Amino acid sequence: MRGRAMVGRPQCFSGTPARAKRVWGVDINRRRKQAMRRKPEVIEPLFLLAILAISALGARAEGAPRAIPDEGYLGVYVTDLTPEKAKQLRTPGEYGVLVMEVAEESPAAKAGIRENDVIIEFNGIRVEGEVQFGRLVRETPPGRTVPVKIVRDGKTQEIKVTLGSRRPIAIGPDFRFDLRIPEIRIPPIVVQLGGYSLLGVRVQDLTEQLGEYFGVPEGRGVLVTF
Repeated sequence: MRGRAMVGRPQCFSGTPARAKRVWGVDINRRRKQAMRRKPEVIEPLFLLAILAISALGARAEGAPRAIPDEGYLGVYVTDLTPEKAKQLRTPGEYGVLVMEVAEESPAAKAGIRENDVIIEFNGIRVEGEVQFGRLVRETPPGRTVPVKIVRDGKTQEIKVTLGSRRPIAIGPDFRFDLRIPEIRIPPIVVQLGGYSLLGVRVQDLTEQLGEYFGVPEGRGVLVTF
């Protein structure tokens, strides 16, 4: 199969001894598709990336840079609220999003939103989940002050937040962009090679052959595969 490494079959690189240059591959494309099917919220940022890349090619051909419309920015990393978390945090219902992290110097930080707050309402609209919440934030014009209802320590309170602005993205011959979307959490794609999962990485035992290839004396240690 062209352009795809197969699981369980060693890949040999020409010009070097086969015994020292064998590594194990994995079908990355298949794993990526499986992960995207499990997490639909991944599709939107990747789709945006594709659109930006296509637009950049067009702008390069035309020679005139174009600006992408600015969007509202809050500066929180959130996740969907599970029934267990809703009960633990004493929220009024199983809706809203849990704040996992607040970006420094962001509009959310300046307004007083904290980690472990549960956002249940944004600008008068009930928050149902992280995807909807991210859309609500982005569709709100920068500079607008909106009410945000949160649950903290089992008590509901309202905070006024003035949304910031994402840095305008110019698309032209020297096109550059920043794909940071705090309001949407992109889960890691884990590739399983039969090793052990630890701290978000996948490892496998370092054999004598792999140790020789990577220059590790006596093949001691583990190999981080993803």
